[in-house]
Amino acid sequence: MATAVYEVLEVLLQDGTEVTVRPLDLKRLRKVMVVIDNMNKDSAAATELESLEYLIEATKISLEKQLPELVVDDEKFEDALDLPTMWKILEITAGLSLGNNPNLLGEAALPGLISN
Repeated sequence: MATAVYEVLEVLLQDGTEVTVRPLDLKRLRKVMVVIDNMNKDSAAATELESLEYLIEATKISLEKQLPELVVDDEKFEDALDLPTMWKILEITAGLSLGNNPNLLGEAALPGLISN
């Protein structure tokens, strides 16, 4: 019997959509890592809005396989998500943890998600 070595999570989005979130395949993980790397490089000069754009793009990549119709519509996508949900999706899909990366902690603190 096979044993799963990854976490699968059912997530309810703001618009009522349910999605099963699991770690990304390597192809999509590479894309997310490029976005996060760019966010980290730009973090000193980035505004809160610019940082949010990076997180939105990374989350879109994370959900493009499960919810392709939602990912292509920017307005519907932004209506369906909030910051804590995006972080949870990125935690499961890309293994990003606020606690392990000081740059990500700083980005999360900007919009008031956590307090330092």
